[in-house]
Amino acid sequence: MRVSTFVPARDSRHRHACFALYRALVREGRRIPLPSDLLSSNASGPHKGHPIPGLIQKQFRRNKADVSKRLVFVALTAGYKFLSIFREAQSHSSDAHAKIVSLVRPRVEAARRREADAAATPHPPAEPKPKPNYPPLVTRRVDLEGNVTYVPTRRPIPAAQFTGPRRHIPRVFVTAEGIPFLRLKKPQPRILGGVIRNLTQRRVRAVELAEALRHEGLVEAGHEDQWEDLVAREAAREGVADLLDGSELGAEMDRKAGYAGSVRTALAAMAESMQRSRLNAVARTEALVRIADEEKKLWREERARWKEERRKKGRGAKEG
Repeated sequence: MRVSTFVPARDSRHRHACFALYRALVREGRRIPLPSDLLSSNASGPHKGHPIPGLIQKQFRRNKADVSKRLVFVALTAGYKFLSIFREAQSHSSDAHAKIVSLVRPRVEAARRREADAAATPHPPAEPKPKPNYPPLVTRRVDLEGNVTYVPTRRPIPAAQFTGPRRHIPRVFVTAEGIPFLRLKKPQPRILGGVIRNLTQRRVRAVELAEALRHEGLVEAGHEDQWEDLVAREAAREGVADLLDGSELGAEMDRKAGYAGSVRTALAAMAESMQRSRLNAVARTEALVRIADEEKKLWREERARWKEERRKKGRGAKEG
């Protein structure tokens, strides 16, 4: 039977016991009267210049990653012993008070020396590093007929310019929304994930808007056209059609197309835009696939060359 590893930080009972011990140590340690030279008057925070709570916090953080039952038992036993010592050290005349002062003094002085050294050491301002001006992965080109193509710009990396230990073959991926991208390494860079997320949201919003226009917009526009036709017929029957044609309502309305025609025009424009986007994604995917194929070809050539060099070294070792 496999024994599971005990991780104290994931056990609720252990966490509650440690937090209770930590709070008790901080509470009792803050009550210990210390000499004025060990207290910091300009310190800020919940401890107000008392060094003992900070030392307790530092020790707890140091033991946070312990998973050995033996180390955890020793640390908790020491914590409970110090809890009893802190209670005894609250009296100036006790031996525990002198012991705590002798333990705290060198640590406080060492911390002050480090702060003084850090303040005395001049730190020149860090010069901002210029951002590398990398060329784009692929370059978009449009011919005279309006056809879009993409040409690889930065990859594949030639063998003479490759500086890494070994070449990794990139992989081409296409999301469910039809957005292609080239994965060069793992984990995926955060900026690439952000670009893919923004493009996906833009594509989803366009599709949702087209669906809303197709199902709801056309129906509502048809109702508006029926109402306008009804108003026009009533105006003609009552002999006020000329007044209606000269009004703002008659000037804004297109009698041939109507509101439904405007919605159909918008749907046609959106369909054309989405088709251009789809063709653009196809051309970009083809360029990325070309990059992956060329990188794989170079990887095979370098692998064959590496095997041949290794074979020659092995043959020379046998002959020697």
